[in-house]
Amino acid sequence: MLLYALAFATGCALIAQHTALPDPFYGQFLPLIALLLWRVRGHAMVLPRVCLAGAGGVLWAATSAHVMLSCDIVASPSVPVTVEGIVASVPRQRRYGVQFELALRAVNGEHRPLANRVRLNWYDQRSAVLAGAPLGLRVRLRLAPAKFNPGGFDYAGWLFRNGIDYTGYVRDSGPVNTPFEATTLTAGVEQLRMVLRGRIQALLNGHSAQGVIEALALGLRDAITEEQWTILRRTGTAHLMAVSGLHIGLIAGAVFACVSWSWRRLPRLAFIAAPRAAAIGALGAALVYAALAGFSLPTQRALIMAFVFFASVYLLRPLRGGAALGTAVIIILLFSPASVMAPGLWLSCAAVAVLLYGMRGHTRGPWPVLVLRTQWVVAVGLTPVALTVFGESTGIGIVANALAVPLVGGLAVPTVLLAMLEPVQDLTILDI
Repeated sequence: MLLYALAFATGCALIAQHTALPDPFYGQFLPLIALLLWRVRGHAMVLPRVCLAGAGGVLWAATSAHVMLSCDIVASPSVPVTVEGIVASVPRQRRYGVQFELALRAVNGEHRPLANRVRLNWYDQRSAVLAGAPLGLRVRLRLAPAKFNPGGFDYAGWLFRNGIDYTGYVRDSGPVNTPFEATTLTAGVEQLRMVLRGRIQALLNGHSAQGVIEALALGLRDAITEEQWTILRRTGTAHLMAVSGLHIGLIAGAVFACVSWSWRRLPRLAFIAAPRAAAIGALGAALVYAALAGFSLPTQRALIMAFVFFASVYLLRPLRGGAALGTAVIIILLFSPASVMAPGLWLSCAAVAVLLYGMRGHTRGPWPVLVLRTQWVVAVGLTPVALTVFGESTGIGIVANALAVPLVGGLAVPTVLLAMLEPVQDLTILDI
C-alpha cells in the first residue's frame, strides 16, 4: 500500500509542478483507473498497479484543480464587488484592523451554491466582527501573487491548499439582502471557538501565557508575542504552538489508554470489547480537539491518520505500519491533492515512519525510558528532513524537545482542555 501511495503522491506532485493543467476531458478515465486498481491482482501486476496509481494521482489532482480554478468571481482587481456571506474564522486583531475569512453566499446579488472563501482585511475597523455572523460588504478582491523568494514562504500555495480563492480588503459594509442559511456546522464551530477565546481572555486578562494557552487550546497564535516566538524558534519548539498530529496523537493516545484501562475494570460494559470502546473514545477526543483548533489542514491530516488507525483497531484487523501510513496518505490526497506540496504532510509521514522503525522491538519497559527513546528517535530521525525542508536545524532542539514535548503534550494540553470543559452557558457571542 505504501508503494501505491507514493505513486499516487508522485502523480499529484507532477500536476502541482506544471504551469498548465491537462484537458478536463481526461478526468473521465478516473473511474476506469479505480476499477482496474480494484480488479488487477497478483505479484506480477505490481508494476502496472503502480503505474495506474501514478496516473490516477495525475488525473485526480488535475480534476480537483480545475474545479477550484473554475469559480472566478472577480473580473478585475480594480473593480469593487458586493459580497454577502458568513464569517468562517475567528477574526484576528491586527495593528491595522481585523483580518478574517468570509464564506461567500452571494456576489453582486447573484447566489453562489458553491461557497468561495476569501481572506479579507478590514482596516481601521473598531467594532467587533463576529465569527459565524452574516455580513454584507463592498470589497476589492485579487488573486494572491504566485511569487516568492527561493526558500521563502509560498503564500499563494498556502491559500490554495486551504481553499481560499481570493484575498482583499473591505471598503464599506452594507445590508445582507440575499437569503441564505447562516447556521452551518463551520459557523457553529467558529462561534464556539470565539466564545472560548473570550473566556480565556477574561480569565487571564493580558497574562504573558495567554497567547500560548490560546495556541494550545484553540490553534490561535496571533496573541503570542514576538519575544516568545524568538525563544520558540531558537529552541526548536515553535512547532508545539501549532495544533497538529503531535497534539492530537497525544490526546487520542491518552484517551485510548484511559478508556481501555477503565473499560476492563467494569464487567457490566463487557457487551463491547475494551479496544473497540477505547478506539471510539480516542477518535471522539481527536475530533473534538480538531474542531477546537478550527479543523486546520494539519488537524485534518491528523484526524485522517487517527481514523485509519482506530478504525483498524475497532474492526480488530490491525494494519501493518506501512499499510496504515500508505492508506492515510492516499485518503489525505483524495481530500486535498494540493497537500502533496505541504511540508507538514511529509514531516508527519516522516515522523510516523521514523517511530515505526526506531521503536520496533522497543515498546515495553519503564515509561520514562520509552518517552526519552521516542524523543531521541524523532529528533535524530527528523533532523535530516528538517535540514532538507527548512534549511536549518538546532542542536539544542533535541534537548529542548525531549523536555518540552512530554510537558506540553502530557501536562499542558490536557490541563488546558480540562479547564475548558466547564459548560458554555451562552453561545451568544455578542456579549464578549
